[in-house]
Amino acid sequence: MININNAMHEYRKSIRPTGINNSIHASIEIPDLKLGYVPGDIVQGVVKKVNATDAAETVSVVLKLVVRIKTQVTEESSNSDGKSSEWHYKGDRTLYDFTQPIFTGPAPPGISTWPFAIQLPDQFYDGRPNLPPTFYRPSESIRVSEERDYIYVEHLLEASICPATPAPWTHQQQRHSNPLPTATFPLYVRPRATTEPVRDPAPRLMFHEPDPVKTLRLDPAQGDKPLSFSQHMTSIFKRDTLPQFGYRLHVEAASVVQLEHPAPIHLRVRAEVARHPARTTSPALVDKPPELLLEGAKVTLQAATHVNDLEGRSRHVTGAKEGRWQDASVRNWTMAHWSGGDADGKVGTTNSTVRIPFNAPQGQGEQVESLDLGSMLGLRISSRDGTPNIWTKTVKPVFPSFTTNHVSHVHQLKYKLTILCAGKKRTIKGVIPVAVLTPSEVQERTRGERLDAMLPNREGVMRAHRAWIEGTVDVIEMAEAVTFAERITIQGPPAFDQPPAYNSTSMVDGGEKPFTKDWKPTPGPLP
Repeated sequence: MININNAMHEYRKSIRPTGINNSIHASIEIPDLKLGYVPGDIVQGVVKKVNATDAAETVSVVLKLVVRIKTQVTEESSNSDGKSSEWHYKGDRTLYDFTQPIFTGPAPPGISTWPFAIQLPDQFYDGRPNLPPTFYRPSESIRVSEERDYIYVEHLLEASICPATPAPWTHQQQRHSNPLPTATFPLYVRPRATTEPVRDPAPRLMFHEPDPVKTLRLDPAQGDKPLSFSQHMTSIFKRDTLPQFGYRLHVEAASVVQLEHPAPIHLRVRAEVARHPARTTSPALVDKPPELLLEGAKVTLQAATHVNDLEGRSRHVTGAKEGRWQDASVRNWTMAHWSGGDADGKVGTTNSTVRIPFNAPQGQGEQVESLDLGSMLGLRISSRDGTPNIWTKTVKPVFPSFTTNHVSHVHQLKYKLTILCAGKKRTIKGVIPVAVLTPSEVQERTRGERLDAMLPNREGVMRAHRAWIEGTVDVIEMAEAVTFAERITIQGPPAFDQPPAYNSTSMVDGGEKPFTKDWKPTPGPLP
């Protein structure tokens, strides 16, 4: 019998990006390591070698900076006998490959160190936005005994130390079977951050006009009284004689969402009376509209990843269908239950409903304040949030949005509102593309200070980086919880079968398909 935890551990390790690879023959050390780098940063460190002989060696030290994408796509089919088959197609593309000579000369017995400084490339390389940030996304499907689709983008330092004098031709085969000492050190690169938390410059406004409400309960004389038998018959067979009320719902939503932002995501709702006689039949309903109540609300942040024009032997690594990773809901928020009182002291509530304010007619009084769903539902998002996976017991992290020539990761905000008017329910659904930004520099400094407070002398940052490399977490922001656990228990990273820390009370498993088949990535504007 397969041990699921052990199998998933080995399984997940097999598809991780390149990790740290150091030896006495070649190693890379970065003393002042950052939790995350941005394009244009300068990375400083040293390359080390231990010469265990008694004589000096003449060596050449070369450092490379590589940015590349790797993917795997699986195609399944069944024959008439019911037997299934799988084909795995791998794709990759090197986006950036820069070589920097570090040193050529003698390496005396003992330890030799060679300092280096290398600048990370800009996101726009050769005039094209083709350098994505660090990214890792396995597929949703779980097959313990088989392979799993994946995509990742890695930024990697590679240091090679070789003899300065080329080996004779007769030794080429031996050199091939014993490759040159090479050290690797992955870097976590995120998109450039804003200095301060952003304010959404242009919220999107969506309009919804549900079917008008037709009911005798719109008659003020009827109110909440139970309908008689004759009134029920009138409601069924003489609907044209019923009072009718129409309304328009205004949903104002953010076009930009920033991770770790202290303020809730901008999402506001208000209503407007449909004044046309074809929509609202009674002038009294125009002057004094019935209560419009929000009975339920669900807001979901969803993501999709696309790859394009990768190198491989099959169309399956480049096709529009096969190259799309459709993720389940990244983060869900649902409406809580209220029992009387005011929501945030602004909007009256009745049992588990919230009143939606109506706009005053133009030129007739001040406009009312919209219902702030963002504050009501606590619409905040962090890199450490995400839908927990019941198989791997990890939380699928939230990556920032990015669009490049070969890989794109885009988001949309999906909402579903249940509206109650005169006892009649209407369901309002909408989808708004949003751009998810990386945390601001202020938030990043705060995180670094917390880690230094937990474990000083950069030990907290180093352990957080190690947790990311070893696959304990998928984004380095999650490593703060791991580092805190290490400080408490004074031991290594948590075992694979232990879930990382997250607030389980604020998460709901997402089971909806995030994007339609024909949906195209259209990320929101970046500031």
